[in-house]
Amino acid sequence: MITIALSVLGYVGGTFLLSALLVRLAPDTFSARQIRKHLVLFPVLPLLLFMDVLAAIGVAGTAIAALFSNAFELISGRKLHRRSHDYYGYGASQRQRRSQRGHRAGRSSKRSVPTERRA
Repeated sequence: MITIALSVLGYVGGTFLLSALLVRLAPDTFSARQIRKHLVLFPVLPLLLFMDVLAAIGVAGTAIAALFSNAFELISGRKLHRRSHDYYGYGASQRQRRSQRGHRAGRSSKRSVPTERRA
């Protein structure tokens, strides 16, 4: 029983000290900001640090993906197809599709020419 109490006390004391050090040494991390806002979160410091690791992996993955896509575009000499550009026309932009159908972009072909006003 005493061992459990000492273990809990040691865990709470250790996470408190590590939280204070984290806020001092790395104040811009997610964990440090959350602990600064809500001090009662210091016992869940391992979970908060795990979330920091996941965020770092996400940032690194995005940077690596951008590096590979830029290198591929540079080597191949062509732009990669992005998802946001392929949505509307299965690869063709909206203006290209309009011009292919024979319409002028942005105006209706059935509009009449305005007549002059009499004063």
